[in-house]
Amino acid sequence: MQTPFISIVIPARNAQRTLKDCLDSLRSLNYPKERMEILLVDGLSTDGTREIAASYDLTIVDNPQRSHRTGVNCGFAHAKGELVAYADADCIVDENWLQNCVKYFEANPQVAGLTGPIHLPPQQSAFAKAVGFLFWLAVTLGKSSHKEAQQTVEVVKDFPTCNAIYRKAALNAVMPLAEHLLGGADVELNYLLRGRGFLLLSTPDVQVWHYKRETPRRFFRQMYRYAIMRLQLGKKWRPLLNVTHIVVGLSVPLFLLWLSLCFWINLNFILFFLGLITTALLLICPFAFLKTKSFSATLCVPLAITLAVTGWSVGFCRELIFPVS
Repeated sequence: MQTPFISIVIPARNAQRTLKDCLDSLRSLNYPKERMEILLVDGLSTDGTREIAASYDLTIVDNPQRSHRTGVNCGFAHAKGELVAYADADCIVDENWLQNCVKYFEANPQVAGLTGPIHLPPQQSAFAKAVGFLFWLAVTLGKSSHKEAQQTVEVVKDFPTCNAIYRKAALNAVMPLAEHLLGGADVELNYLLRGRGFLLLSTPDVQVWHYKRETPRRFFRQMYRYAIMRLQLGKKWRPLLNVTHIVVGLSVPLFLLWLSLCFWINLNFILFFLGLITTALLLICPFAFLKTKSFSATLCVPLAITLAVTGWSVGFCRELIFPVS
């Protein structure tokens, strides 16, 4: 298994803004070109995505249902490799991304998939850097697998498909995934693989750079969709929904209920509670500055936290009351 054939799957839709950088990084991979293929799984893009892709040595696969989840399935169905590597169209992969992954699969046949550090491109906006800080904070608190750096190989429960490489034989045991859910292909896929007794690894040298959402509107929508996806998965697989997901999901209606009660009891409670929230947000800012080294990014952190919580809660309540599927 020194040079396994690897299929690289890139699900994409209207990705012209970042696709060229992604494909340029894949073209520069330090891996034998005859031992790899690139599958651009296009969800009926209406911008220049297909035109950009057509100028590269790759195969375009249609994804008529347009979702990321169906894109994961389509890529798997067309993949010829012994290993299947997934990345997003807004990722830039390290030149040794594939070269470094092989040894882990070779060392242990129980390893079904692996990931590695997911970095923030340095040229991103101040708001995107604030979002990147939130992902780092989630890792620090133990609630996320989007690590930026690590020193040793770790066994993990989950990782995102923006940096995911799988053994095709393991995928054969659980794919294709059900396509009626909004998203969460990576979460469900990893859960099913672990249920079959396979190992998932996070490694220090299988790296990508992944663009975060550049605007408040796009980040709010991302969190809104994440919450819908997580609740859908939780209904299907109960262990995939934890207390944090539920508490944050109910935070907006609970906050509105608290405000209503305060109007009837004592308005000073409102000022006290808002003061606590403001203080907590301000206390986070010094840590944000130490991490981002950016004053403008630090100023965006309170807004990013507010959008993350409200977006998640609105999406969670939407799925709870008016299920998407």
